[in-house]
Amino acid sequence: MNFFIVLKNKFILLLLVILFLYLFIHILLYYVQEKILFYPQPVDPVNKRKLKDFEVSVPSDRVLLMGWFVPSFDSNKKTLIIYFDGNAGEVSWHGTFPEKYNGASLLLINYRGYGESMGSPGEENLFADALKIYDYAQRELKKYFNHVILIGRSLGSGVACYLAKHRPVKAMVLITPYDSVLNVTKHYFPFIFTSLILKHRFESIKLSPSIQCSTLVFIAENDRIIPRKSSMNLINNWGGNIEYHIIKGTDHNNILSTKEYWDIQKSFLERIK
Repeated sequence: MNFFIVLKNKFILLLLVILFLYLFIHILLYYVQEKILFYPQPVDPVNKRKLKDFEVSVPSDRVLLMGWFVPSFDSNKKTLIIYFDGNAGEVSWHGTFPEKYNGASLLLINYRGYGESMGSPGEENLFADALKIYDYAQRELKKYFNHVILIGRSLGSGVACYLAKHRPVKAMVLITPYDSVLNVTKHYFPFIFTSLILKHRFESIKLSPSIQCSTLVFIAENDRIIPRKSSMNLINNWGGNIEYHIIKGTDHNNILSTKEYWDIQKSFLERIK
């Protein structure tokens, strides 16, 4: 009899320990999620020297967002590309090869906390900053362009989708995009109640049906970060014209290193008039 009582008590204790650990994991993830989702990077000093004549700053909610405006080398080109990079991206390097962007002008602004931009990143801040960046371009740089094209890579695809929903843009390029960060976390952590603890959801899937601009999507064949089904869910729920390409032999981080990627993007940009 005593044996069964002891066994029962140990079982109850084990359940309590498991429950405590499960709760602790949720609390820990809630407080460290920014460190998991955002990886701020400093400005590459070599790129900074190369782009010193193109530095600009955009005020947004009492902070300054720092970056570069690289005007087109062709005065007949009237396209502005605004680039939103990934969660570990620092955008200066795109300004070192503007010829890759079909002669368009480039507005490259680092997220809050990235590069020399002030503040801390977060979904609400990044969305608000995207609107400020767009409005800055319309106010200060309008003589350089007639239309805007957005490029969003990985995390930045969600920022680009938000901006396309709230401001007029001619076209978008989305690189390894997701339907929502919430769904991606559910994929990797099915045993965690992510819907209860995730603060930065980036739910592009809720915006996609109402986005009408022409859109080009790139998917890495061997992406280990964004599940293929997440990208396809976004594509299948898109409101406007959309095309997608799966770049063979690439993963999430090296997709831009292929000639195929740049050739397809160049062709797409040439068609946007």
